[in-house]
Amino acid sequence: MAEQRFRILLVEDNPGDAFLVRTLLEETGEPFDIEHRSDLASAMAVLNGDGPDAQFDVVLLDLTLPDSSGVTTISRVRSCANTAPVVVLTGHKDEELAFDALQHGAEDYLTKEFPDGRTIRRSIRYAIERSRAERALKESEERYRKLVELAPELISILSGEEIVYINQQGLSILGADDSAALVGRSFMEMVHPSSRETLGEYIVRYRDGYGGRADFTIICQRPDGENVELEVSAIAFTHEGAPAMLMLAEDVTEKRKIERQLVQTSKLAT
Repeated sequence: MAEQRFRILLVEDNPGDAFLVRTLLEETGEPFDIEHRSDLASAMAVLNGDGPDAQFDVVLLDLTLPDSSGVTTISRVRSCANTAPVVVLTGHKDEELAFDALQHGAEDYLTKEFPDGRTIRRSIRYAIERSRAERALKESEERYRKLVELAPELISILSGEEIVYINQQGLSILGADDSAALVGRSFMEMVHPSSRETLGEYIVRYRDGYGGRADFTIICQRPDGENVELEVSAIAFTHEGAPAMLMLAEDVTEKRKIERQLVQTSKLAT
């Protein structure tokens, strides 16, 4: 199997510093391929390009360039199409600047008082692995979000009575055009008076920190006046540090109508 090589974009206007960085990294024996640019404009042109030549595993970025300086340089790099992590490599030994750089999206902040290439190598490796982990997490969250949106049941998160999330099927079941029509409102507003006590009991239960799962049935009223009967499974969990309730509900309106009709038919037959 061919050795995996890591592509580094070195953005450094000082030829001596650029040569030193390249030499130190080569001495580590790591499989790094280094491409050098001496100003921000040419670096951004590469990062905004198409194809494999625009793909880098990490950007080593000086904060003092002919056409840019300071932490805005980081923001400009991170606005490019290529989302490679940024490691700052600068001559400014300034704790406040280092903090600002990290706040603006840099993975690490190194000064040009080079102890040896291992420090740079370690920072590069850390930035790459962290970026990969974050990307994998984001992709996993995106897949989960799509599954929730495509689910055939109503899925909603309640904080107290307030709806903080509801999926597309939930909007359809409750007769809403989009999430803006429901998010932030009390779920209780859509519940038929006959079911409010039932739902209220479980809202209080989860608000007060009682866990577990509960199954119950409620009737909701759509804006068009139609009633929908929901079989609900409620689960307690923590949302943004506060007790919340996850609701999974199936619309059983037609199912219950058919069951009642069968019962009525059976009574008539006897």
